[in-house]
Amino acid sequence: LQFVLAMIDVDNFKLINDVHGHGFGDRALTTVAQTLKTSVRQERDVVARIGGGEVAMLISDLTLAQAESRLRMLTSSLASAKVETANGAPLVLTLSCGLAELSAGDTVESLMERADRALYEAKNSGKNRVRTKVKPTLRELRRH
Repeated sequence: LQFVLAMIDVDNFKLINDVHGHGFGDRALTTVAQTLKTSVRQERDVVARIGGGEVAMLISDLTLAQAESRLRMLTSSLASAKVETANGAPLVLTLSCGLAELSAGDTVESLMERADRALYEAKNSGKNRVRTKVKPTLRELRRH
């Protein structure tokens, strides 16, 4: 079984809610959900909201590089779809994404931890980014 776990977070979601209200925040999440829905392959990929502005996506039968390419296209497509605020001003929604591929010996926890670390790298390097985290090899682990 080959799949990639993507942890996806709407950038500045708390700020969006604080500045524009929860109703607008809900509309922003709907826009993100619609963008994700058009990018998933029905019957193969699974998207689930974790909470707040965070979403998990299981991408089946793609390599880490292929999944990364798909998510880069998705973030680019979302950033070009502006959402109108109550005063009519356009707001650009961006996503930060962390990806990890299921590897031999992975547990749900280790896979989620790698994807989460990649997500934090994406956020810390300027947001609106996709980062991957590969499982370290035994040789790499011995060096530390």
